[in-house]
Amino acid sequence: MHDDTNKVSKEQLVELRARTNVGWSDCKKALQEAAGDVDKAIKIMREQGIARAAKKAGRVAPCGCIMIETNHDDSVGVMIEVNCETDFSQRNEYFQAYAKLVAKIALAKQESKLEKLLQMPLDELNGESLEQRRQALVGKIGENVLFRRLVLLRAPEGGQIAYYVHSGRIGALLSLSIKNPELGKEIALHITASSPQFVQESDVPQAILESERKLFEEQARQSGKPDAVIIKMVKGRIEKFLAGCTLVEQPFVRDQDVKVGDLLQKSKANVLAFMRFELGEGIEKQGSDR
Repeated sequence: MHDDTNKVSKEQLVELRARTNVGWSDCKKALQEAAGDVDKAIKIMREQGIARAAKKAGRVAPCGCIMIETNHDDSVGVMIEVNCETDFSQRNEYFQAYAKLVAKIALAKQESKLEKLLQMPLDELNGESLEQRRQALVGKIGENVLFRRLVLLRAPEGGQIAYYVHSGRIGALLSLSIKNPELGKEIALHITASSPQFVQESDVPQAILESERKLFEEQARQSGKPDAVIIKMVKGRIEKFLAGCTLVEQPFVRDQDVKVGDLLQKSKANVLAFMRFELGEGIEKQGSDR
């Protein structure tokens, strides 16, 4: 005599699959454990996802994507970095959908704090949070998934948010003082390529300038040249340093004979703020521990 207590119906499988997007075999196991109760099976799968996420939480996740979303009039924009462990998973449709969902909810709620955002419900009818969805995703793709950082920018009145994403790996988000989509995109593209640190000289912290000046002076004095020459040498090196780290002093990536500041001045525009994310920067890659 066969035991039919672990049998599940096709209808139950289809419903659970539709509600969770989890693989058929995992759906069947959860339904068998839940004795055919779909809601109980979802709870079981969620608990399993939490356990898997906890197990993988310490694993390095240097891959992933940069995702940017702006609202209908480009007055607000958000940029996020979501990480996973391998290139294969960063191309996974569920991973990409999760990253886009996080960006859309951050924009809709205009939330810039990671901790608050992750605890927000996906919608009013679904109590599941972004963090719970992340845990479920970890269980689904078998890799650690990290929501690493988020920035939100608002444009001034009469201005706009502009952005550019290069291959899903480098993103730039900026606040422009005027509405000029073409100019905004060009400046954002330049930021992804040239990686400025500040908009202009006045934004560079005095401590950084003094540190660089001291270093350049020590290097110049080793030449044994007179003080008057050393002063000129230090001045030239400071100017070169500022040209490399400030947006307005950098040569425009599409035309090295034109500074970005000149390009902005020609359009009577200013960049009020910008952020640049490069995927995995600061994360030390390690061998797989799976």
